[in-house]
Amino acid sequence: MKKLLFILLFSLLTFVACSSSENEAESDDTTETESSEEKVTLSFLSWDGEEAMNPVIEGFEEAHPEIEIEFSHAPPVEGYISNLQTRLLSDSAADVFIMAAENRNDLIQGDYVVDLTDEAFMEPISEANKAAYSQDGKTYALSVSSWGGGAFYNKKIFEEAGIDPKPQTWEEFIEIGKQLEEFGVTPFYDTFQSEIPGSLSALSGAEIISDNPDYDTQLFNGETTFSDEWTSVLETYNQLFTEGIVKEAALGLNGDQILSEFINENVAMLMTGPWNINAIEEGNPDLEFGVMPIPGTEEGTLFASGAASPGYAINKSTENMEAAKTFLEYLSSPEGLELIYEGTGAFITADGYEAETHPSLELISEALLDNRYYLPQISWPRHNNELSQEFIVGIQDMIMGNSTPEDITNRLDQRLNELEGN
Repeated sequence: MKKLLFILLFSLLTFVACSSSENEAESDDTTETESSEEKVTLSFLSWDGEEAMNPVIEGFEEAHPEIEIEFSHAPPVEGYISNLQTRLLSDSAADVFIMAAENRNDLIQGDYVVDLTDEAFMEPISEANKAAYSQDGKTYALSVSSWGGGAFYNKKIFEEAGIDPKPQTWEEFIEIGKQLEEFGVTPFYDTFQSEIPGSLSALSGAEIISDNPDYDTQLFNGETTFSDEWTSVLETYNQLFTEGIVKEAALGLNGDQILSEFINENVAMLMTGPWNINAIEEGNPDLEFGVMPIPGTEEGTLFASGAASPGYAINKSTENMEAAKTFLEYLSSPEGLELIYEGTGAFITADGYEAETHPSLELISEALLDNRYYLPQISWPRHNNELSQEFIVGIQDMIMGNSTPEDITNRLDQRLNELEGN
């Protein structure tokens, strides 16, 4: 009898223990499920690849374990814009995505993005970067960096020719070209095939934007014309060709070819940007180079060709608004800015982080921090592609002697009027 009672008691205790363990397991499962349900998944579409954005995403998720980033990538520029547009039209766009100058107007005017003007995380952002993604006094993207290009020059050639590589006026820049020509070296190359030359963009910034930062707004409001300002700029720029510093043969060279000429030390100066530094150093490790901004006609007016980098925008249809704002707040923080720099190498213009830049880019960095950079096709509020093509054809004609600066600006004014329906 005692043995039977012992067996029954043991069985009862075993049942209770098993039930308790099962209840604890169920409780643990419930806790995990609840925890998973509380975690927000924030989708993010970038045109920077996963390798560039991983440091940022990992840093954010560590700082905010309640939010998980679902990352996707589409390459710039046309591929990204097409991808995003398709997603927006099908109501499947990411919570946060990249806004570029090329799709800025479509996103803002289509009411796809959130107004970020009064958000606290916008305070560190430079006024130039805000302006690049603003309309009617409201800002719709968080742009934390800028890019700029200048005239890369071969230090050895300049030293051997006895030339000071820091011209303060356009006249001095032209004189450098003449000295290099006399020294027996091709003075200068820029790209004239598929885009407005960077040297012309920088010169127009020094000549027009330094005096009137609102020029492009006034141009598209009908308050001024291309002829009013650009004719004199193109007359100045044309000295590169009339003085023989850039030969007509340069029209036949694409970007890769002129880069190769600089790497092989066949040209003394090349208009390009920091994106080609690795190629130059790998192609010719012994080549020592510096970078100068482009001077205007007034002494000390030095500009880079460049623009505010694409910004981070919030999808107006997101169901994760607070998480999206938390993400942008992190991106504008000192930690976020540092990780953006580490991942992308972008030149940070927002307050809170000062990145180390390549020694050759000191003068370009100063220009970017002082907002002395310009790219007309980015600054125009609309008809960017059509006006760019008109510009490119006009400059090519001018180089070949078939058009005058006045011819070009008259055609630009006519084209703008057509596009505006006037």
